[in-house]
Amino acid sequence: MDSISFLHMADLHAGKNFHHASFGSVLGKSRRREIMDTFYRIVDMAVEARVDFLLIAGDLVEAEYISRRDLRNIQWKLEQAAGQSDLQVILIAGNHDYLSKDSIYADSAWPSNVTVMPPGFSVQRFVDKKTAIGAVSWDTAEMTALPEMAWDGDDSLFHILLLHGDLYGKDSPYLPLDLQRLQEIPAHYTALGHIHKPDIFRFPDGRGAAYPGSPEPLDFSETGSHGVIKGTLRREGGEVRLDFEFIPVAQRQFRILDFALTPDLSEQEVFARMEAGVGEMERKRDLCRFRLTGYRENFEGLDVEELRWRLLDSGFYYVEVQDETEPFYDLDSLKKEYAGSIIGRFIETMEEKIDRQEPYAQEALYQGLDALLQEMKKR
Repeated sequence: MDSISFLHMADLHAGKNFHHASFGSVLGKSRRREIMDTFYRIVDMAVEARVDFLLIAGDLVEAEYISRRDLRNIQWKLEQAAGQSDLQVILIAGNHDYLSKDSIYADSAWPSNVTVMPPGFSVQRFVDKKTAIGAVSWDTAEMTALPEMAWDGDDSLFHILLLHGDLYGKDSPYLPLDLQRLQEIPAHYTALGHIHKPDIFRFPDGRGAAYPGSPEPLDFSETGSHGVIKGTLRREGGEVRLDFEFIPVAQRQFRILDFALTPDLSEQEVFARMEAGVGEMERKRDLCRFRLTGYRENFEGLDVEELRWRLLDSGFYYVEVQDETEPFYDLDSLKKEYAGSIIGRFIETMEEKIDRQEPYAQEALYQGLDALLQEMKKR
């Protein structure tokens, strides 16, 4: 029985500077090291599992920011794999590491087991592995359509396609793709990159495609598990069978936790619920963002910085706290208490606007009461 196996990764973004990340430069440096460490582990996984191919579907690095040291470390790790196994590494350029005359791929000495696919569409045959690999490598920062693809028609080979593009945005400047079009391409497996969350597509005829997502999440838009795709292609009775699955590899996750508050909760109760909302292992490992919604007791608001420091002291690795609560007011009681005053008249006026369904009247009522009551408190 003929068969091949592969690990499929994409969007490592080695060298990313995290200058605009909410978690700051110090933690950004730590995340850069962790991204490199995860890449080393992926290569070790490929060697230990004795897979035939490591497929890298674009944006291995941030070409603008990758250091020469990190680039050499990547090359060293792949060269080490060549000495330990028969692993072949197939790499395409994406929009963050596209091929150009001064590209890192053109300027650097890559190990003999690494094939950097050229711009446009090309096919590389691996006769000893009975496999043809087609690929589209980028040579510009944007690409709006697939090039013509003259596919290898040898039915005796396993066929794999590497693409870096966007299946979710038909007007995307980053190679918009169509799932129906992918099914028309005679590839047994299509290794996708560009989208940073994993997604698997199983075609009715048994073929398939997948986004592995970024091996390490890069910011709070990339929640959930992150990893690689592991798969096999084998020939049974003249038919090619594809088996593939997602394998988590990320060292950390980004977590967004929503807590709806009620006015009767004290700040200590809020803290206790936030602390209990994340398991001990996850709080030590992951980057957490708490979004507090609902209603607070009054206009004073929550001391989010105090909450954040208390959570860090309780063992959280990284915490953000966002206060999106609104003040809760007993309007009838306030109207009685401030009858005839500017506060009482303001409430009555805004209630009339709310009854007329004027836009933003509810928000204006709360914001106005916040300001007026805070001013009263100063007197």
